Amino acid sequence: IDVDTLCKIIDGNYNTYFNKIQIIDCRFNYEFNGGHINGAININSQNHLENFFFHKSKKFKNNDLYIFHCEFSSFRGPKLASHLRNCDRILNENNYPFLFYPNILILDGGYKNFFCNQKNRCIPKFYVQMNDNNHKSICDRELTRFKNDTKKLLSRANTFHGLTSISTPKPKKI
Repeated sequence: IDVDTLCKIIDGNYNTYFNKIQIIDCRFNYEFNGGHINGAININSQNHLENFFFHKSKKFKNNDLYIFHCEFSSFRGPKLASHLRNCDRILNENNYPFLFYPNILILDGGYKNFFCNQKNRCIPKFYVQMNDNNHKSICDRELTRFKNDTKKLLSRANTFHGLTSISTPKPKKI
């Protein structure tokens, strides 16, 4: 989605369609702490994503909207959104086409684009780039970790930290 559409979502223009709207900022902690979209939460690893979406609460609400982004929405945000979708599909392989999280979007242009157009909706009103010289060693470490995580292939035999033990509800008949 583009920045204008995200602003309409934030402003409540789509509240009748979704129970909850959550912005997922997939940037590293120092980037998020340096400035983020008001109301966003920071999830920047596959483990954190799995814990948040599958372990933290087993009450799934498939009418929630999740909007993922990173700095440019070209790597980290799309990778974590894809990971959520893959985990969801594996958990619901016997309930196709049912998904726990069917409403997943990516913010076009990421935080950089949003900040350039909507700085007033960011807290603090600042933008720390991933490759900021003050965070070079953290960036290198975190980027290596992130890339290694994304290389791990999910297979149907992989429990991805025990998620397959979650009982999945039967889809409602229409």
